[in-house]
Amino acid sequence: MEETKIVPTVGRIVLFKMSEERTFPAIITQVTPETGMIELHIFGTVHEPIRYGVAEGEMVGQWSWMPFQKDQQKRAELMAEKIAEENASDVEVSDEEVLADEANEEKESEEAVTGEQIIAEQEKSDGEVVAENQTAQEEVIAENQPVADGDAAAPAQDEVRGPIL
Repeated sequence: MEETKIVPTVGRIVLFKMSEERTFPAIITQVTPETGMIELHIFGTVHEPIRYGVAEGEMVGQWSWMPFQKDQQKRAELMAEKIAEENASDVEVSDEEVLADEANEEKESEEAVTGEQIIAEQEKSDGEVVAENQTAQEEVIAENQPVADGDAAAPAQDEVRGPIL
């Protein structure tokens, strides 16, 4: 894995190497992105508490991130890689699922009844019901017709009503 790169920002705490034996904490007071140099306010020293144009590194007169900051950045990068890998595998599965869904939809559309077929079936069914009702009504009327010679008595009231539709 390549070396971790942390972007310096104003207000962050870093270490400034004053000599081979002495390292002091410092706060970033200004960042110059074009040059990669920063300004530092160094704590714990009476001499030169402010340094201008300080480069990042491990040599005397340079600044560096504290070890825990480097570790945090590495963990964050590892987590980002892990999430990216999981998302990539989710996308691959999703692509396979999409292809399977499209195949199922095509199959269902081939087997599906069209709207015109549904309407035709409905009209046929409605026509059959109307014909059955008409036949039943004709039967009731025929049953309730008076006999031609007039000898038959009028049908009872219940017989006149016929079936309830």
